Amino acid sequence: MAGLQVNFNVIQANNSLSVRFTELTGAYNLLTNPTGYGFPNATLAQVSTATIFITRPDGVQFTLQNISPLPSSTNQFIDITNVDLGLNSGTKLQDGFYVFTYEVQGTTPTQSGILSRLSKNVLLYNDVECCVRKMGSSSCGCTHNEFVEAFNLFNAMLSANLCGNYSGAQEILERLQVMCSNKCKCH
Repeated sequence: MAGLQVNFNVIQANNSLSVRFTELTGAYNLLTNPTGYGFPNATLAQVSTATIFITRPDGVQFTLQNISPLPSSTNQFIDITNVDLGLNSGTKLQDGFYVFTYEVQGTTPTQSGILSRLSKNVLLYNDVECCVRKMGSSSCGCTHNEFVEAFNLFNAMLSANLCGNYSGAQEILERLQVMCSNKCKCH
């Protein structure tokens, strides 16, 4: 028996003021989703608490608890705003790695407390993406070679993140941030 294993994804809004957290755990199916909600795993009715822990790149942690409509077996989502993460309503979420941990607690006939927990490193990068795109325009003051370098670095950052090389992706992000703030003044 596999047991319940929560799953989720996080996508940043284009305006950098929020992220969308979507639960992807799904309903139990012996063949296609043996770790989903439902017998023989924990059922949604047995879950008493759903909690999302979020650690910003600066190390500050926030806890969101009992957020409706989570938990869910039908890919429900919530939008987590900059205000939820301790920022003013007009302040953008900074680029960098955020750690999202999703946890469900409850009681089953064989288990009590944490029923399932999953943590993911989530890279937010709207600012550098916008900068790299602007570098390609004539109004930014960058040379073609500077744009190509930034474009290639951006894609290398995405690839490193996708492969789980978080320190490599962070290093490239920091390099892009320097390019955006100093070299082309396109931030």
